[in-house]
Order: sequence, then structure tokens, then C-alpha cells
Amino acid sequence: MRDLQSATRRPIGAAGLSMLLAFSIRPAAAETFVTDLPLEIGSQRLLYAAPANPRAALLMLPGSNGMVEIGTDGSIRRMNRNFLIRTLPLWQAQGFAVAVVTPPNGMSLYGHRHTAAYAATLGEAVDFVHGRANLPVWLVGTSQGATAAIGGGARLGDRIAGVVVASSVTGRNSSGETLFDAEPGLVAVPVLIVANTGDGCPASPPDAALRIAEALARAPRKEIVYMQSTASEDPPCEAMSPHGYFGVEEATVARIADWIRTTTRR
Repeated sequence: MRDLQSATRRPIGAAGLSMLLAFSIRPAAAETFVTDLPLEIGSQRLLYAAPANPRAALLMLPGSNGMVEIGTDGSIRRMNRNFLIRTLPLWQAQGFAVAVVTPPNGMSLYGHRHTAAYAATLGEAVDFVHGRANLPVWLVGTSQGATAAIGGGARLGDRIAGVVVASSVTGRNSSGETLFDAEPGLVAVPVLIVANTGDGCPASPPDAALRIAEALARAPRKEIVYMQSTASEDPPCEAMSPHGYFGVEEATVARIADWIRTTTRR
């Protein structure tokens, strides 16, 4: 026993210390993969794509009915025109890992995003990403997806690092829910609110950003960023319009990325 104790207390030599330090500071390699996460009933598919040594992971929550389809090869076969989905390479270029999840069992998310049950589903994806990459995880939601981001922020606590919402649905719409149904008053992490002054979608008026900020009573940091654009190839509530930051994608991603960088704690 004495010999074992002596051996375990032996100091690491210079060569061993150099190897240990080299291993500990080696940057994480870039990676992309698809996996199916089991749920209590069914599953959800997750796409994860990261540059080398990412700063944080962003769980992207698009709008509309949320019915993203992800192939086993990582291709996104549905909703790939959505602002968050079509800009995935831009987020990675900014140094962030990105994750996208399909809805549970391919269901429509209309009417479900504000619920505790859907927040728990997002929690499964958050825990997987955090466990896989050991990175701070942010929820980033646009349009109807902003309701999901706030719902997750209200219920997942310190499992997430913060929330970003863009073109948030706050007005009457066909889904029967808005961001305010997701209990923003319970969110206790930093929140960035992004709006486009040119957004002509009746469900996401840009002047509602102030109301969102007021509702986030417990958020330790909150800020509003206004973008401005008028270019459009789609109706007002669709992806290729000011509602989806069409024509100002790079500038919008850069503004959000800068804010996340200054707020995230490793």
C-alpha cells in the first residue's frame, strides 16, 4: 500500500506535462452529424454542425408550422428558405455550432410551442448538445419559433445560456398562440429581441419589441436591435421578405453574433 501511495503522488515530469497541456488546449475539430433523439413517445431528429473550436451552440427554432425535415445525410428538405435555416453557414462562420431539430414525430407545432411539454422536448435537444460539446447553448427563434424560444427560456432555467427572438409573433394569427402565451415573465437568462422596421407581417409588428422587453421582467440582460430593410420576393409573413431579413441576412447574423459573444460565459 505504501508503494502505491508513493507512486500516485509522484510528480508529472516535464515531458508528461507538455503532453498534457498540448492535449488540453487542442481545439475541437469541426464536425457535422445527424442523430435521432428518443422521446417518451417517438423521437426527434437533430442536425448538429460545428466549426473548429466553437464558442457556443445555437439551437435554431424556425417559424411557420416548424415541420423541418432532415435527411440522414444532413440535408434539410423542408423549410430551408427560413431565415435561420438558410443562414446556417453564416452562423458557423461567426464561430458558433448550430443545431436544428425536427418536431416530435413530424407533427405540426402550431399551438404547441408555448407549452411546458414542448419546452421539455427542447430540453432533450439542449441536454444532448451540451453533453456532446460541453458548450453554452442558446435558443434562437424566429417568427412562430420565437414563442418556442421564450417557452424554453421560461422552463429550462440555467440549462440554457440565453435566448434570441426575431420577428416575434405577438399578434393574432392562425396558430392560436403568441410569444406572450409562453410566460416571458419567467425567463431568467439574457434575451436579445430583434425586429425589422420594415416587417409588414400583421402578426409580428416591430413596435411590439418594447412590449416583449417589458414582459421579460426577470431577464438579467435584455436589449432590442432594430434592423431595416424593404427588399422582398414573398408575401409579408414569408421567408424572403423583411419578416425573414431578406437582403440583410449577413448584417443581421453579425449583429446577433456580436451580442451573443459579449454575453456568453464559457
